[in-house]
Amino acid sequence: MRIFTYRGVLGPIFLFFISCNIKPLPVPYLVQDLRVVSMIADPPEAQPGQTVKISAYFADPEQQADKISVFFAECKDEGENSGYYDCLYKNSYHEIAAERVEQMSADGLFWKASVSYVIPLDSLQGKSPLAAAYGFYKTFLVRVRNEKRKIDAFKRIVVSAQLPIKANRNPIFTGLLVYEGEQLKDLKTPDAALVCGEKYFFKPVYDPDSIQLYQLLDYQQKPVDLTEQAIFSWSCSMDCEIAKPVSSDDTQVGIIVPKECDTSKPFSVYSVMRDTRGGESYQMIQVPIKKKS
Repeated sequence: MRIFTYRGVLGPIFLFFISCNIKPLPVPYLVQDLRVVSMIADPPEAQPGQTVKISAYFADPEQQADKISVFFAECKDEGENSGYYDCLYKNSYHEIAAERVEQMSADGLFWKASVSYVIPLDSLQGKSPLAAAYGFYKTFLVRVRNEKRKIDAFKRIVVSAQLPIKANRNPIFTGLLVYEGEQLKDLKTPDAALVCGEKYFFKPVYDPDSIQLYQLLDYQQKPVDLTEQAIFSWSCSMDCEIAKPVSSDDTQVGIIVPKECDTSKPFSVYSVMRDTRGGESYQMIQVPIKKKS
């Protein structure tokens, strides 16, 4: 008796119907809906009793100012580290009321929410000798919500009994420059508008002295000299195209303004600077755009 199998036929048919219903994954650097762009702790490393300011910078392309709510929380400690999973999915956190939510751009696209938190004096009690000596991570959650979407973001800081001789601080990120080819564009002139479909280069401006030297102790308790590294992540609003890599230590990135663009709205570019040691800073620039003549 001969048994026929249709597995070879049904497989492609099944995949065909599935593929027809699969939506393409969103491009990670396109800010098309509610998004936390950066979350900054100042300072990024603290002692018990010290006040830390947590700030969340978020974009809302739908501009639903009257429908936005912001929620901060301190994740409960899990062993030597604060657990993302338990904090997010088991509601293992202590809520902290947002002190201030403010609009950072005139068009209502970009926002900032902040909260101040005092590291409890008994934070190191019950910790292992290793955590007491070198510190442990404390994690904070921010949840931003509008009518259509909820987005969560986390920020971790180091809590230690003894801070470095040179305090760990956030990098000083002061602005973004825009180049057309090798020509620097003056964004204050009437002809500052970027042309739809054209490629421009964006370069971060920062204080190189804010990239710090620091020391760590190795397993033999010998000091090791290290240097922070500046890493930049890029994103934009509208269907732009960013040359890869989107996140790197390269100090310049090429961005193509969309060909089909709405000239009634400014073109927004976001850059987040991280120093590989918990420090973080951001810049956002909005530039008018125009159709190609």
